[in-house]
Amino acid sequence: MKTVKLSPCEENKFPDIPDLKFYRTEGDLFYFDAAQCLSKADPTANVSVEDFLSKFDHLIGSLCENNAIVKDELTVTDDSGAIYLDECLVIPFLAYLDRSFGGYVIERMEELLMYGFTINDSFCRFFHKARFGDTPLAQL
Repeated sequence: MKTVKLSPCEENKFPDIPDLKFYRTEGDLFYFDAAQCLSKADPTANVSVEDFLSKFDHLIGSLCENNAIVKDELTVTDDSGAIYLDECLVIPFLAYLDRSFGGYVIERMEELLMYGFTINDSFCRFFHKARFGDTPLAQL
């Protein structure tokens, strides 16, 4: 695994997942902190980067082909030894860590394919609050 110098990204790419931190290399490649994600995972789940890479090998191969990425460049470390994964793996990795997240993403993809658009839960909450203020849905 290659060691690279990483700089934190200023903005969060996924505001609904505030603990997910992205970093940029000097060559403008983006990685996320897999070690931090693993530290927040259920300790009884027995998850690891190696297990993820093994279980999702077919999907990872497709992502590498589609994005012209060499498989060896998907994982990097920093000077402290923390593991970072290429940004193209963020959704599959989160689905690996949390099966309900994987189901949620598949439901949103189904909406996208059926209707041509989809919105996430925080956007729905924003619209509700803009229209009804803090009134709970049950009172409407």
